[in-house]
Amino acid sequence: MHIRVYNTTNAFTSLGATFDERVLLGRGPTSSTIHGELRHRVGSLLPQQGNDASYAQLYIYDPASALEVRNCRNQQLRRDVLQTIQDTLLQVNPFVEKFR
Repeated sequence: MHIRVYNTTNAFTSLGATFDERVLLGRGPTSSTIHGELRHRVGSLLPQQGNDASYAQLYIYDPASALEVRNCRNQQLRRDVLQTIQDTLLQVNPFVEKFR
């Protein structure tokens, strides 16, 4: 039901693009067209002072702390599902190991 939110919650980067909003006019299913290039924004490995960690920064944290941050930011998501996704990524995703 919230698959995009679960995906974004566990992403290493954020999406950067310029969207062509002309295609959003009219009726029918929502779609988007990217104008130019698609970018992944990585940012700093440390959060700015006063901000919580996000994206790749959370993979440096203790997994319990990272889960807490993800859960607090996305209270509509099930904590047990977030835990399962995080545990799976920690076990099988080679990038997690590189960030840790």
